[in-house]
Amino acid sequence: MILARKPFYGWFVVLAAFLCNFASTGLMIYSFSLFVVPMSAALGVPRTSIALGSSIFTICMGLVSAYVGNQVTKGRVRVLILTGIVLLGGGNVLLSLSTSVPVFYGCYALVGIGCAFAGPAVTSTLATAWFDKHRGLASGIISCGASVCAIFVPSVLAIVMGSVGIRAAYLANAAIVVVLLTVVLVLVRTRPQDMGLLPDGVTPEELAVRASQRRSPPTGLTLQQAVRTPAMWLVCIAFAALGFGQIGVMQNAGAFLIDQHFSTKTVASALGWIGLSGVVSTIFCGWLADRLSPKLVFCFGNALLALATLILTGLGPGSAYGWLVAYALLFGFGMGIWASAVPLIFTNLMGAKYFGAIWGTAFAVRSIFGDTAGVPVLSKIAETAGYQTAFRVAIVMFVISAVLVILARRPKLFPKVVPSVVAEA
Repeated sequence: MILARKPFYGWFVVLAAFLCNFASTGLMIYSFSLFVVPMSAALGVPRTSIALGSSIFTICMGLVSAYVGNQVTKGRVRVLILTGIVLLGGGNVLLSLSTSVPVFYGCYALVGIGCAFAGPAVTSTLATAWFDKHRGLASGIISCGASVCAIFVPSVLAIVMGSVGIRAAYLANAAIVVVLLTVVLVLVRTRPQDMGLLPDGVTPEELAVRASQRRSPPTGLTLQQAVRTPAMWLVCIAFAALGFGQIGVMQNAGAFLIDQHFSTKTVASALGWIGLSGVVSTIFCGWLADRLSPKLVFCFGNALLALATLILTGLGPGSAYGWLVAYALLFGFGMGIWASAVPLIFTNLMGAKYFGAIWGTAFAVRSIFGDTAGVPVLSKIAETAGYQTAFRVAIVMFVISAVLVILARRPKLFPKVVPSVVAEA
Protein backbone atom coordinates (compact mmCIF):
# COMPACT_ATOMS: atom_id res chain seq x y z
CA MET A 1 0.00 0.00 0.00
CA ILE A 2 1.39 3.38 -1.03
CA LEU A 3 0.92 6.07 1.59
CA ALA A 4 0.22 9.61 0.45
CA ARG A 5 3.02 12.03 1.22
CA LYS A 6 2.28 14.63 3.87
CA PRO A 7 1.84 18.18 2.58
CA PHE A 8 5.16 20.01 2.56
CA TYR A 9 5.28 22.18 5.69
CA GLY A 10 6.76 25.02 3.69
CA TRP A 11 3.27 25.83 2.43
CA PHE A 12 2.08 26.30 6.02
CA VAL A 13 5.00 28.72 6.45
CA VAL A 14 3.75 30.47 3.30
CA LEU A 15 0.32 30.79 4.97
CA ALA A 16 1.94 32.25 8.09
CA ALA A 17 3.92 34.76 6.02
CA PHE A 18 0.76 35.61 4.04
CA LEU A 19 -1.02 36.45 7.32
CA CYS A 20 2.00 38.54 8.41
CA ASN A 21 1.71 40.73 5.32
CA PHE A 22 -2.07 40.95 5.73
CA ALA A 23 -1.83 42.14 9.34
CA SER A 24 1.22 44.40 8.99
CA THR A 25 1.97 46.27 5.78
CA GLY A 26 -1.36 45.40 4.15
CA LEU A 27 -3.46 46.68 7.02
CA MET A 28 -1.45 49.81 7.72
CA ILE A 29 -0.64 50.89 4.15
CA TYR A 30 -3.99 50.19 2.51
CA SER A 31 -6.07 51.65 5.33
CA PHE A 32 -4.03 54.82 5.90
CA SER A 33 -5.59 56.93 3.15
CA LEU A 34 -9.04 56.46 4.73
CA PHE A 35 -7.82 58.18 7.91
CA VAL A 36 -6.25 61.26 6.28
CA VAL A 37 -9.37 63.45 5.90
CA PRO A 38 -11.15 62.52 9.19
CA MET A 39 -7.95 62.73 11.28
CA SER A 40 -7.16 66.08 9.68
CA ALA A 41 -10.54 67.31 10.92
CA ALA A 42 -10.25 65.60 14.32
CA LEU A 43 -6.82 67.08 15.10
CA GLY A 44 -7.45 70.40 13.33
CA VAL A 45 -4.35 70.25 11.11
CA PRO A 46 -3.75 70.27 7.30
CA ARG A 47 -3.82 67.01 5.40
CA THR A 48 -0.09 67.25 4.72
CA SER A 49 0.51 67.03 8.47
CA ILE A 50 -1.49 63.81 8.65
CA ALA A 51 0.23 62.45 5.52
CA LEU A 52 3.53 62.91 7.35
CA GLY A 53 2.38 60.13 9.67
CA SER A 54 2.78 57.71 6.75
CA SER A 55 6.34 58.95 6.24
CA ILE A 56 7.17 58.47 9.91
CA PHE A 57 5.72 54.97 9.66
CA THR A 58 7.86 54.07 6.64
CA ILE A 59 11.11 55.64 7.88
CA CYS A 60 10.85 53.79 11.19
CA MET A 61 10.02 50.60 9.33
CA GLY A 62 13.01 51.14 7.06
CA LEU A 63 15.48 51.93 9.82
CA VAL A 64 14.63 48.69 11.61
CA SER A 65 14.37 46.45 8.52
CA ALA A 66 18.15 45.95 8.15
CA TYR A 67 18.35 44.79 11.77
CA VAL A 68 15.38 42.50 11.26
CA GLY A 69 16.97 40.90 8.20
CA ASN A 70 20.02 39.94 10.27
CA GLN A 71 17.84 38.53 13.04
CA VAL A 72 15.94 36.37 10.54
CA THR A 73 19.26 34.98 9.31
CA LYS A 74 19.97 33.95 12.93
CA GLY A 75 16.65 32.10 13.18
CA ARG A 76 14.81 34.49 15.51
CA VAL A 77 11.60 34.78 13.50
CA ARG A 78 9.15 33.93 16.30
CA VAL A 79 10.69 36.51 18.65
CA LEU A 80 10.37 39.10 15.88
CA ILE A 81 6.70 38.25 15.28
CA LEU A 82 5.90 38.42 19.00
CA THR A 83 7.52 41.86 19.18
CA GLY A 84 5.48 42.87 16.14
CA ILE A 85 2.23 41.89 17.90
CA VAL A 86 3.04 44.14 20.86
CA LEU A 87 4.13 47.15 18.80
CA LEU A 88 1.50 46.93 16.04
CA GLY A 89 -1.39 46.11 18.33
CA GLY A 90 -0.35 48.59 21.01
CA GLY A 91 0.36 51.32 18.46
CA ASN A 92 -3.14 51.07 17.01
CA VAL A 93 -4.71 51.16 20.48
CA LEU A 94 -2.75 54.33 21.25
CA LEU A 95 -3.81 55.83 17.91
CA SER A 96 -7.43 55.44 19.00
CA LEU A 97 -6.60 57.61 22.03
CA SER A 98 -4.40 60.24 20.33
CA THR A 99 -5.52 63.86 20.67
CA SER A 100 -2.44 65.71 19.41
CA VAL A 101 -0.18 65.60 16.38
CA PRO A 102 3.01 64.65 18.35
CA VAL A 103 1.20 61.67 19.90
CA PHE A 104 -0.18 60.74 16.47
CA TYR A 105 3.34 60.74 15.03
CA GLY A 106 4.71 58.76 17.96
CA CYS A 107 2.06 56.09 17.47
CA TYR A 108 2.89 55.73 13.80
CA ALA A 109 6.55 55.39 14.73
CA LEU A 110 5.62 52.41 16.94
CA VAL A 111 3.44 50.94 14.21
CA GLY A 112 6.25 51.32 11.65
CA ILE A 113 8.71 49.49 13.88
CA GLY A 114 6.09 46.79 14.47
CA CYS A 115 5.63 46.35 10.72
CA ALA A 116 9.38 45.90 10.32
CA PHE A 117 9.28 43.06 12.87
CA ALA A 118 6.33 41.33 11.14
CA GLY A 119 6.55 42.52 7.54
CA PRO A 120 8.38 41.97 4.22
CA ALA A 121 11.88 41.88 5.72
CA VAL A 122 10.76 38.68 7.48
CA THR A 123 8.34 37.15 5.01
CA SER A 124 10.45 37.39 1.84
CA THR A 125 13.34 35.72 3.68
CA LEU A 126 11.09 32.82 4.65
CA ALA A 127 10.25 32.17 1.00
CA THR A 128 13.96 32.09 0.16
CA ALA A 129 14.72 29.65 3.00
CA TRP A 130 11.90 27.17 2.29
CA PHE A 131 11.80 27.14 -1.50
CA ASP A 132 14.10 26.94 -4.48
CA LYS A 133 12.22 25.68 -7.53
CA HIS A 134 8.93 27.30 -6.46
CA ARG A 135 10.42 30.39 -4.82
CA GLY A 136 8.70 32.86 -7.15
CA LEU A 137 5.28 31.28 -6.62
CA ALA A 138 5.80 31.16 -2.84
CA SER A 139 6.88 34.82 -2.82
CA GLY A 140 3.81 35.77 -4.85
CA ILE A 141 1.40 34.01 -2.50
CA ILE A 142 3.08 35.55 0.54
CA SER A 143 3.04 39.03 -0.92
CA CYS A 144 -0.62 38.90 -1.89
CA GLY A 145 -1.52 38.93 1.81
CA ALA A 146 -1.36 42.71 1.65
CA SER A 147 -3.58 42.79 -1.42
CA VAL A 148 -6.16 40.44 0.11
CA CYS A 149 -6.29 42.82 3.07
CA ALA A 150 -7.15 45.64 0.68
CA ILE A 151 -10.11 43.71 -0.74
CA PHE A 152 -11.96 43.45 2.57
CA VAL A 153 -10.57 45.63 5.33
CA PRO A 154 -10.95 49.20 3.91
CA SER A 155 -14.68 48.66 3.29
CA VAL A 156 -15.11 47.27 6.80
CA LEU A 157 -13.20 50.20 8.28
CA ALA A 158 -15.31 52.66 6.28
CA ILE A 159 -18.45 51.12 7.82
CA VAL A 160 -16.90 51.26 11.31
CA MET A 161 -15.91 54.91 10.81
CA GLY A 162 -19.39 55.81 9.62
CA SER A 163 -21.24 54.04 12.44
CA VAL A 164 -18.93 54.14 15.48
CA GLY A 165 -16.20 56.65 14.64
CA ILE A 166 -12.63 56.90 13.49
CA ARG A 167 -11.13 55.88 16.84
CA ALA A 168 -13.07 52.62 16.84
CA ALA A 169 -11.53 51.89 13.44
CA TYR A 170 -8.05 51.98 14.98
CA LEU A 171 -9.23 49.54 17.66
CA ALA A 172 -10.49 47.26 14.89
CA ASN A 173 -7.00 47.39 13.37
CA ALA A 174 -5.50 46.35 16.71
CA ALA A 175 -7.85 43.38 17.02
CA ILE A 176 -7.00 42.16 13.51
CA VAL A 177 -3.28 42.38 14.28
CA VAL A 178 -3.44 40.43 17.54
CA VAL A 179 -5.64 37.62 16.20
CA LEU A 180 -3.79 37.01 12.92
CA LEU A 181 -0.24 37.32 14.23
CA THR A 182 -1.05 34.93 17.07
CA VAL A 183 -1.93 32.34 14.40
CA VAL A 184 1.39 33.15 12.72
CA LEU A 185 3.28 32.37 15.92
CA VAL A 186 1.77 28.88 15.95
CA LEU A 187 2.61 28.12 12.30
CA VAL A 188 5.91 29.79 11.49
CA ARG A 189 9.28 28.02 11.37
CA THR A 190 12.49 29.65 10.14
CA ARG A 191 14.16 26.90 8.10
CA PRO A 192 13.17 23.48 6.76
CA GLN A 193 16.32 21.98 8.29
CA ASP A 194 14.95 22.79 11.76
CA MET A 195 12.22 20.22 11.08
CA GLY A 196 14.44 17.66 9.36
CA LEU A 197 13.21 18.81 5.94
CA LEU A 198 14.81 20.20 2.80
CA PRO A 199 13.71 23.06 0.49
CA ASP A 200 10.70 22.29 -1.72
CA GLY A 201 10.00 19.12 0.29
CA VAL A 202 12.78 17.10 -1.34
CA THR A 203 13.62 14.04 0.81
CA PRO A 204 17.05 12.49 1.40
CA GLU A 205 15.78 9.32 -0.32
CA GLU A 206 14.91 11.28 -3.43
CA LEU A 207 18.37 12.82 -3.35
CA ALA A 208 19.92 9.37 -3.46
CA VAL A 209 17.86 8.52 -6.54
CA ARG A 210 18.59 11.84 -8.20
CA ALA A 211 22.20 12.19 -7.09
CA SER A 212 23.25 13.25 -10.55
CA GLN A 213 20.88 16.19 -10.31
CA ARG A 214 22.20 17.45 -7.00
CA ARG A 215 23.32 21.02 -7.16
CA SER A 216 25.74 22.92 -4.99
CA PRO A 217 24.69 24.74 -1.81
CA PRO A 218 23.64 28.38 -2.21
CA THR A 219 26.36 30.92 -2.83
CA GLY A 220 26.39 34.68 -2.93
CA LEU A 221 27.88 37.94 -1.79
CA THR A 222 27.92 39.01 1.81
CA LEU A 223 26.23 42.30 2.64
CA GLN A 224 29.65 43.96 2.93
CA GLN A 225 30.58 42.75 -0.57
CA ALA A 226 27.20 43.62 -2.06
CA VAL A 227 27.23 47.26 -0.95
CA ARG A 228 30.49 47.75 -2.84
CA THR A 229 28.89 46.82 -6.18
CA PRO A 230 27.09 49.19 -8.60
CA ALA A 231 24.34 46.59 -9.11
CA MET A 232 23.31 46.69 -5.46
CA TRP A 233 22.86 50.45 -5.49
CA LEU A 234 21.23 50.64 -8.89
CA VAL A 235 18.53 48.19 -7.79
CA CYS A 236 18.21 49.83 -4.34
CA ILE A 237 17.69 53.27 -5.92
CA ALA A 238 15.25 51.75 -8.42
CA PHE A 239 13.38 50.14 -5.54
CA ALA A 240 13.26 53.48 -3.70
CA ALA A 241 12.02 55.33 -6.81
CA LEU A 242 9.29 52.73 -7.20
CA GLY A 243 8.25 53.21 -3.56
CA PHE A 244 8.26 57.01 -3.96
CA GLY A 245 5.76 56.85 -6.79
CA GLN A 246 3.74 53.83 -5.67
CA ILE A 247 3.10 54.74 -2.03
CA GLY A 248 3.00 58.45 -2.82
CA VAL A 249 0.17 57.97 -5.30
CA MET A 250 -1.79 55.47 -3.22
CA GLN A 251 -1.75 57.50 -0.01
CA ASN A 252 -2.68 60.75 -1.77
CA ALA A 253 -5.28 59.24 -4.09
CA GLY A 254 -7.91 59.04 -1.33
CA ALA A 255 -7.82 62.75 -0.55
CA PHE A 256 -7.76 63.58 -4.27
CA LEU A 257 -10.80 61.41 -4.97
CA ILE A 258 -12.73 62.89 -2.04
CA ASP A 259 -11.97 66.35 -3.46
CA GLN A 260 -13.48 65.11 -6.73
CA HIS A 261 -16.69 64.35 -4.78
CA PHE A 262 -16.27 60.58 -4.54
CA SER A 263 -17.66 59.29 -1.21
CA THR A 264 -15.52 57.57 1.44
CA LYS A 265 -17.25 54.26 0.67
CA THR A 266 -16.48 54.67 -3.03
CA VAL A 267 -12.82 55.38 -2.25
CA ALA A 268 -12.77 52.27 -0.02
CA SER A 269 -14.24 50.23 -2.87
CA ALA A 270 -11.40 51.44 -5.13
CA LEU A 271 -8.92 50.13 -2.57
CA GLY A 272 -10.79 46.84 -2.72
CA TRP A 273 -10.36 46.68 -6.50
CA ILE A 274 -6.65 47.46 -6.04
CA GLY A 275 -6.40 44.60 -3.58
CA LEU A 276 -8.28 42.14 -5.78
CA SER A 277 -6.09 42.95 -8.76
CA GLY A 278 -3.00 42.73 -6.55
CA VAL A 279 -3.93 39.21 -5.44
CA VAL A 280 -4.07 38.02 -9.04
CA SER A 281 -0.89 39.92 -9.86
CA THR A 282 1.31 38.67 -7.03
CA ILE A 283 0.46 35.02 -7.60
CA PHE A 284 0.56 35.15 -11.40
CA CYS A 285 3.72 37.24 -11.53
CA GLY A 286 5.39 35.06 -8.90
CA TRP A 287 4.74 32.10 -11.19
CA LEU A 288 5.84 34.15 -14.22
CA ALA A 289 9.06 35.35 -12.57
CA ASP A 290 10.12 31.71 -12.14
CA ARG A 291 9.98 31.40 -15.96
CA LEU A 292 10.88 34.82 -17.38
CA SER A 293 13.45 37.43 -16.47
CA PRO A 294 12.43 39.10 -13.17
CA LYS A 295 13.70 42.38 -14.65
CA LEU A 296 11.21 42.09 -17.50
CA VAL A 297 8.40 41.37 -15.06
CA PHE A 298 9.45 44.36 -12.91
CA CYS A 299 9.41 46.76 -15.89
CA PHE A 300 5.98 45.48 -16.91
CA GLY A 301 4.72 46.34 -13.42
CA ASN A 302 6.14 49.86 -13.62
CA ALA A 303 4.46 50.41 -16.97
CA LEU A 304 1.08 49.42 -15.49
CA LEU A 305 1.59 51.75 -12.51
CA ALA A 306 2.41 54.64 -14.86
CA LEU A 307 -0.68 53.98 -17.00
CA ALA A 308 -2.93 53.69 -13.94
CA THR A 309 -1.60 56.96 -12.51
CA LEU A 310 -2.20 58.67 -15.85
CA ILE A 311 -5.85 57.54 -15.69
CA LEU A 312 -6.09 58.85 -12.11
CA THR A 313 -4.93 62.32 -13.18
CA GLY A 314 -7.90 62.53 -15.55
CA LEU A 315 -10.61 61.71 -13.01
CA GLY A 316 -13.00 64.51 -12.05
CA PRO A 317 -16.41 65.11 -10.43
CA GLY A 318 -18.26 63.88 -13.51
CA SER A 319 -16.08 60.84 -14.21
CA ALA A 320 -17.76 57.46 -14.57
CA TYR A 321 -17.14 54.88 -11.87
CA GLY A 322 -15.69 52.60 -14.56
CA TRP A 323 -12.66 54.86 -14.93
CA LEU A 324 -12.03 54.66 -11.19
CA VAL A 325 -12.20 50.87 -11.42
CA ALA A 326 -9.82 50.90 -14.41
CA TYR A 327 -7.30 52.95 -12.41
CA ALA A 328 -7.65 50.64 -9.41
CA LEU A 329 -7.29 47.38 -11.37
CA LEU A 330 -4.21 48.55 -13.29
CA PHE A 331 -2.60 50.09 -10.20
CA GLY A 332 -3.25 46.99 -8.11
CA PHE A 333 -1.80 44.70 -10.77
CA GLY A 334 1.30 46.89 -11.01
CA MET A 335 1.69 47.04 -7.23
CA GLY A 336 1.55 43.27 -6.93
CA ILE A 337 4.45 42.69 -9.29
CA TRP A 338 7.38 44.14 -7.34
CA ALA A 339 6.91 41.82 -4.36
CA SER A 340 7.64 38.79 -6.56
CA ALA A 341 10.15 40.33 -8.95
CA VAL A 342 12.44 42.40 -6.70
CA PRO A 343 13.51 39.59 -4.31
CA LEU A 344 14.34 37.43 -7.34
CA ILE A 345 16.29 40.28 -8.95
CA PHE A 346 18.44 40.58 -5.82
CA THR A 347 18.87 36.81 -5.62
CA ASN A 348 19.97 36.60 -9.26
CA LEU A 349 22.43 39.47 -8.86
CA MET A 350 23.79 38.87 -5.36
CA GLY A 351 23.11 35.19 -4.66
CA ALA A 352 20.86 33.52 -2.11
CA LYS A 353 23.29 32.74 0.71
CA TYR A 354 23.07 36.11 2.50
CA PHE A 355 19.74 37.19 1.07
CA GLY A 356 18.23 38.11 4.46
CA ALA A 357 20.81 40.79 5.27
CA ILE A 358 20.86 42.15 1.70
CA TRP A 359 17.06 42.24 1.42
CA GLY A 360 16.70 43.95 4.81
CA THR A 361 19.12 46.66 3.70
CA ALA A 362 17.38 47.11 0.34
CA PHE A 363 14.00 47.39 2.01
CA ALA A 364 15.44 49.96 4.42
CA VAL A 365 16.65 52.06 1.47
CA ARG A 366 13.23 51.87 -0.15
CA SER A 367 11.38 52.75 3.07
CA ILE A 368 13.62 55.67 4.06
CA PHE A 369 14.27 57.29 0.68
CA GLY A 370 11.24 56.13 -1.29
CA ASP A 371 8.08 55.49 0.72
CA THR A 372 8.98 58.09 3.34
CA ALA A 373 9.59 60.88 0.85
CA GLY A 374 6.87 60.06 -1.66
CA VAL A 375 3.79 60.72 0.45
CA PRO A 376 4.63 64.18 1.87
CA VAL A 377 6.46 65.38 -1.26
CA LEU A 378 3.55 64.53 -3.55
CA SER A 379 1.14 65.95 -0.95
CA LYS A 380 3.09 69.22 -0.87
CA ILE A 381 3.23 69.38 -4.67
CA ALA A 382 -0.53 68.79 -4.71
CA GLU A 383 -1.06 71.73 -2.32
CA THR A 384 0.94 74.12 -4.47
CA ALA A 385 0.53 72.88 -8.05
CA GLY A 386 -2.37 70.44 -7.92
CA TYR A 387 -2.75 66.68 -7.67
CA GLN A 388 -2.37 66.20 -11.42
CA THR A 389 1.16 67.62 -11.32
CA ALA A 390 2.02 65.52 -8.28
CA PHE A 391 0.86 62.35 -10.02
CA ARG A 392 2.88 63.20 -13.15
CA VAL A 393 6.00 63.38 -10.95
CA ALA A 394 5.18 59.85 -9.77
CA ILE A 395 4.98 58.65 -13.40
CA VAL A 396 8.50 59.98 -14.00
CA MET A 397 9.72 58.03 -10.97
CA PHE A 398 8.25 54.80 -12.36
CA VAL A 399 10.18 55.32 -15.60
CA ILE A 400 13.45 56.05 -13.77
CA SER A 401 12.98 52.93 -11.64
CA ALA A 402 12.60 50.66 -14.69
CA VAL A 403 15.65 52.13 -16.41
CA LEU A 404 17.89 51.62 -13.35
CA VAL A 405 16.87 47.97 -13.00
CA ILE A 406 17.67 47.34 -16.67
CA LEU A 407 21.15 48.86 -16.18
CA ALA A 408 22.02 46.62 -13.19
CA ARG A 409 24.44 43.78 -14.06
CA ARG A 410 25.65 40.79 -12.04
CA PRO A 411 28.84 41.64 -10.12
CA LYS A 412 31.99 39.74 -11.13
CA LEU A 413 33.00 39.03 -7.53
CA PHE A 414 31.81 35.41 -7.59
CA PRO A 415 30.93 32.69 -10.13
CA LYS A 416 27.48 32.53 -11.64
CA VAL A 417 24.97 31.77 -8.91
CA VAL A 418 23.19 28.43 -9.20
CA PRO A 419 20.25 28.37 -6.76
CA SER A 420 20.36 25.27 -4.59
CA VAL A 421 17.61 22.71 -4.41
CA VAL A 422 19.12 21.35 -1.21
CA ALA A 423 21.82 21.78 1.29
CA GLU A 424 24.03 18.77 1.75
CA ALA A 425 21.88 16.05 3.27
